[in-house]
Amino acid sequence: MRKHLYFICPTDHLENIIQKNLSKDNYFITSLGNSISFGPDLIEEINSLIKSRNIEEITFVLSDNNKFFKDALENQRFNNIRSLKQFYNFILNEKIRSNKIWEKSDIRSLIIAYYLNLKSKELELLISDPLFNPINLSAKIYKRQKNIFNEVHADLFSLDSFSLN
Repeated sequence: MRKHLYFICPTDHLENIIQKNLSKDNYFITSLGNSISFGPDLIEEINSLIKSRNIEEITFVLSDNNKFFKDALENQRFNNIRSLKQFYNFILNEKIRSNKIWEKSDIRSLIIAYYLNLKSKELELLISDPLFNPINLSAKIYKRQKNIFNEVHADLFSLDSFSLN
């Protein structure tokens, strides 16, 4: 059975859904809205987990109605939480930039996809080690109403801006 590490938001309540629908030997790391910062200590812990549990895949997952993305795009009630400040600023900047491209569209899923892709690429650079077996990194958005996971296709996004290639 393939061993899989998921980065999820605790407010999405995805652990049981992932266990039920994506049958693997699963491990989870949580942070609000996947706003996790990859400091040296955390990277050391992730690398240790990868080695000790023989993790073969890592996936960043958020629900399409994630509480923190929704709040960052609308009311910003949690903007005063110090650990979310940078995350909220990022989301707000992407909303402003993407409104120029995606008029009158629900951009939440697009921004979530872009953000998860960036987090995946960021982690990939930090854990690349020739001594590890290659790790498959991916991102998914859970569509709650349809009860499906949609793969984020990383090759659709330019990494330096929120625009489609």
